[in-house]
Amino acid sequence: MSDISNALNSSTAAKASSTMKLEKAYLLIIAPSSPAGGALAASLAGAIAAEGATSASSALQGASNSGGSGGQAASMGESTLAGAQSMAGGNLGNKITFLFNPLSYTVTKEAVWERPLNAGSASTAIPIWKGAGPRKMQVEVFLDATYTENGGIQSDIDLLLDCCKPTMLSVMLMKPSPPFVLFGWGLNTGFLSFLSSLVVEYTLFRQDGTPIRAKCNLTMEEIPLAMAKQNPTSGGTARRVRTIVSGDTLQSISYREYGRPTLWRALAEVNEIEDPMRLEPGSTLLIPSLSEATSKS
Repeated sequence: MSDISNALNSSTAAKASSTMKLEKAYLLIIAPSSPAGGALAASLAGAIAAEGATSASSALQGASNSGGSGGQAASMGESTLAGAQSMAGGNLGNKITFLFNPLSYTVTKEAVWERPLNAGSASTAIPIWKGAGPRKMQVEVFLDATYTENGGIQSDIDLLLDCCKPTMLSVMLMKPSPPFVLFGWGLNTGFLSFLSSLVVEYTLFRQDGTPIRAKCNLTMEEIPLAMAKQNPTSGGTARRVRTIVSGDTLQSISYREYGRPTLWRALAEVNEIEDPMRLEPGSTLLIPSLSEATSKS
């Protein structure tokens, strides 16, 4: 039995859970309205990490002053997630927060080299670069509902299982693609990826057969940001919708969308904005493709 399983069954489980509230590992599951949402997912991970650091710092200070455990940080990143959903113009997906952090995780990456064979040479040939394989992350996580009277873990497992099939929208567009996932833990976030393998081992059940504890082995493969930013429609003229929030400027939106603040004029032209200094929070903004924005600037 693993150390975490032992901890779950020990008298120190409650204390361990309290300690881990500040820095809980999580999995962000994103089913964007278009693959362009992948770029937002990457920036969202950083935002959640930054908010988590602020929340953890505040919680630690509060715990120090009051002698408590700092449990108010358990919901770190939730307001960022809600705000990102609003900015994306739809539901980004779900966030699974794990009660117990993993003991470890592995990240691998393969480089593809080829050595041509030369029968006339006694030495080996210089390898020829053929490309880079994707980064892969493997992690074992624990789902546990023994602390609840009638709760279960099947809803979280169903979310993970759904990550192993294409999103409904991508199938309708005849371009099947998986949901994006992003593993994070405190200030450390992984990379934009998809779930390539899931193995679930149910280890504890209620008397009626309801599973309440399971070990899940996740294998995630990197999705390059170039793919995440592609638009699923042909022609390169499709536009997304973004909701303006307080503090937004055309320059800041241009930087987040294209990595270049200088394309703000294209946003102003497409949305017929006469005064770029006056953006009303709550209103929507059409976001042209990068090629369209470049041609207009």
